[in-house]
Amino acid sequence: MKKPFLKEVGSAFADKLGTAFPILAEKTEYIFPGEKVFIVPTNSPSLAGYFVITPDHHGRNRFSLDIGWSTLGRFPQLPRRPYGTATESRLEFKLDEFTCRLSTIWGEADFWWQEGVIGDCITGSGPIELASHATGQIMTHGVSYLECFFSSRGLHRVEPN
Repeated sequence: MKKPFLKEVGSAFADKLGTAFPILAEKTEYIFPGEKVFIVPTNSPSLAGYFVITPDHHGRNRFSLDIGWSTLGRFPQLPRRPYGTATESRLEFKLDEFTCRLSTIWGEADFWWQEGVIGDCITGSGPIELASHATGQIMTHGVSYLECFFSSRGLHRVEPN
């Protein structure tokens, strides 16, 4: 992803999600260059959910979104990301750490938001429109998925201070 596009996407996400979900400032070998991570806090200091903007590292102006959690008080430390796929039966809820593409929640294996394209439609969309569409998917699918996981652990999402 080209730097100006990446910067605009990051700013648009921060504008749309930054008040609801703080940006993770922590640096770790499990967060790759150009990625932006938003935290979904819970009422437990050891469990949090995450949304990760994953830029294309091959120069195309596109990004994907990962979703996940850790019950170990850190960003998920998995051998690869995404680590799995969301399942209808939610078998992944048994795992202490997990990540998947957000799109697997609604049944698409590997969805990328690409400049000029949303889904199968050519829209002339730029970074702000793509981020707006993507945050809509986060709010529609991602938040409820994480809240379901949190509930399975007897916890709930809390608003940041």
